[in-house]
Amino acid sequence: MFKIAVCDDDCIITSKVETLLLELAKKKGMVIEVDIYFDGSTLASAIDRGESYDLIYLDIEMTKQDGITTAKQVRKKDQQVLLIYISSHETYWKELFEVEPFRFLSKPIDISLFEDYFYKALDKISQKMLYFTFSFRKQMNRVKIGDICYFESKGRIIYVVLKDNTKRFYGKLNQVEAELEKMKVPFLRIHQSYLVNCMWIQTFSFTQVILTDGTVLYISEERQKAIRRQYCILLNNEELVE
Repeated sequence: MFKIAVCDDDCIITSKVETLLLELAKKKGMVIEVDIYFDGSTLASAIDRGESYDLIYLDIEMTKQDGITTAKQVRKKDQQVLLIYISSHETYWKELFEVEPFRFLSKPIDISLFEDYFYKALDKISQKMLYFTFSFRKQMNRVKIGDICYFESKGRIIYVVLKDNTKRFYGKLNQVEAELEKMKVPFLRIHQSYLVNCMWIQTFSFTQVILTDGTVLYISEERQKAIRRQYCILLNNEELVE
């Protein structure tokens, strides 16, 4: 079951979004749980207490606490939840960039766009349930794709850097990259030696990425423009490419 939160101080919007979500889930034969919040601080407090969601619809302009402040608080506790922002103004991209938006919806809500974004979000959430399998010294290892921060290649050894430890195996990063591409999971080859899981990127610049644990990985000079384009497309914001 997928857990979804909707946070907006306009009860008409929350009711509409909840109705749309339940209708779309029913169409797919899915079971979802939808929780409603009318201010950002209440949502942030719930997550701080241990509540978790797969997807959050978050209004940017709320009276008590705005959506950007709320998103920053959410990100301190949960780096994996997908955030879809809702706003009457499309002027927040630079502020939203650091809190990793999945998509941006304008008010009034376009129903077809809402449906498209919802199904794309489900696809991405499902990717977290995929596994990467490898062997080392005759021992098979199976790790969740969502738990992999990045792969690092050193000679013949590939290091699988996870959120809580590191594993290794013999192989080639090109082969790992090709396998992940077949699985359609969002990894970026920022360097000949690094293949990074986009879900763990907290800050992205032209020359480096900073992961949620503070790890800094540098983008090779010849890849910088292409990587920036790829990352912005993943964020559904091609305007930031140049």
